Amino acid sequence: MTVQSVGATTTLVRGGLGYQPVEPAERPHLAPRPKVFAVVEVASKQFKVTTDDVIVLNKLKGTDVGQTVQLDRVLLAGGQDFTLIGRPYVDADRVRVTATVIEEGKAAKVIAFKYRRCLACAVYILWRWRCCG
Repeated sequence: MTVQSVGATTTLVRGGLGYQPVEPAERPHLAPRPKVFAVVEVASKQFKVTTDDVIVLNKLKGTDVGQTVQLDRVLLAGGQDFTLIGRPYVDADRVRVTATVIEEGKAAKVIAFKYRRCLACAVYILWRWRCCG
């Protein structure tokens, strides 16, 4: 599973669902990988993640690039033959979701300004404020 974050500062996180699939030694490229997913809550947002996913989210406090993070708030975990539903969260001893911060960046700069309809209106408002203010 991979988690990414975007915002004023961006954090990308990559990790796994806490299991190690056993692959046959003869033909590892043909070994079936278990299809497991989890719904996790990170920074008040919910993400459906699987192994080697990348998600984008805001900067996580206290994390650096390359650091492994454990995502404790797992709302739901499931696969082809099982489903674990949390009320509100699944127990930490049943499901473990880990992620790794792979990048921090910045979002595009936002330019905000006030639009004035006409210069005469702006001058009148300033004059009125000076006289009556």
